[in-house]
Amino acid sequence: MQSNDPRYGNGQAPNPYAQQYPQQQYGQQQQQQQYGAPQQQHQQYGGPQPGFQMPSVPGLGGMGLGGLGNAIGRAGAGVPQPTGLPAALAFALGIGAVVLALVFDVVFLNIHIPGVGGYAWYLSTALTFAGAGYAGAKWTRATRTTAMVAIGIAGALYGVADLGLGLVLESLDFGSAIFLGAQGVVIALVTGFGGIHRGLRDKG
Repeated sequence: MQSNDPRYGNGQAPNPYAQQYPQQQYGQQQQQQQYGAPQQQHQQYGGPQPGFQMPSVPGLGGMGLGGLGNAIGRAGAGVPQPTGLPAALAFALGIGAVVLALVFDVVFLNIHIPGVGGYAWYLSTALTFAGAGYAGAKWTRATRTTAMVAIGIAGALYGVADLGLGLVLESLDFGSAIFLGAQGVVIALVTGFGGIHRGLRDKG
């Protein structure tokens, strides 16, 4: 049977029995694959989340910042730790945390770890300032107020440095760079104050 309808091409009409069933079978398989695909993607996207928690330093597990601090604390339990150092060292530790966190920022701008993404930046920043807060509170004669002022100054400096980093190295617009700097300040203060809290508690 011939047809002049140009949609069918070559002047041949389609066979309704040849198209109906293969299309349904192929469509059923395609729907099953499409239905199954989001489940796999959901597992991949949700997989890293249970394993990722806000990082911490020795003794921060009690603040709900993750179990990594407990593991580090157990590993360093037998290592002698200094005590009674000058209170000014808390400020030096804060400045050191700023420098170290910026080094990690530059590294993670050039090295991308598959499956980790921005978590590497959060983790390195949190560990750095939590460690500075913990050491400043436990190792020195700094009071809670002094240690918190040291971390506060360090967090503000880190936020300004992150602002410049976003403008210069990442070529962000000013609004995005401010948001990046604000993120850095929040992470530094939250984890740094958490480290101070646990450091003073361990110091007794």
